[in-house]
Amino acid sequence: MVIKGDDGLTRYYTGSFTEANPAAQHKVQMLLKGFDGAFLVAFREGKRVSMKEAGAKLTGPEDLRTLPVSISKDKVRYRVQVGTFVGNVPTDVMEQLIGLGEVQPITDADGVRYFYGSFADRASADEAKVAVQTKGFPDAFVVGTVNGHIIPAAEADGLMKE
Repeated sequence: MVIKGDDGLTRYYTGSFTEANPAAQHKVQMLLKGFDGAFLVAFREGKRVSMKEAGAKLTGPEDLRTLPVSISKDKVRYRVQVGTFVGNVPTDVMEQLIGLGEVQPITDADGVRYFYGSFADRASADEAKVAVQTKGFPDAFVVGTVNGHIIPAAEADGLMKE
């Protein structure tokens, strides 16, 4: 849900819960998906109230680094980020991208990012990165993905070691 506030800010809400624990679990999932500013809010009769007023009790300090996160290794993949473009991609660059094959564009707030391949291990991705670099994309680098969400390659490496 999207709400434009009287203060001019646009706020985005996801999920609707009647209990704090399922809402907190949803918040953690949103944080894991990359929504770094995710937090809980409570409403009563259509008006925002504090979590305390809603009856929520914090049982201890919240530290997301200590939460047990279990991600199956088969959900972790590696890709080569070929480049990011804002606006139209020059024709010669687009031809190079097409020539690579297996390139997928993903649009985000920064423009369109182009990714090559999907690899089960880092070594294969590193090998593909070198091949992509020699084909005219010297700034290409390896990233990780979990369930389609882009993460730094180092985080993917950590998940693969667990």
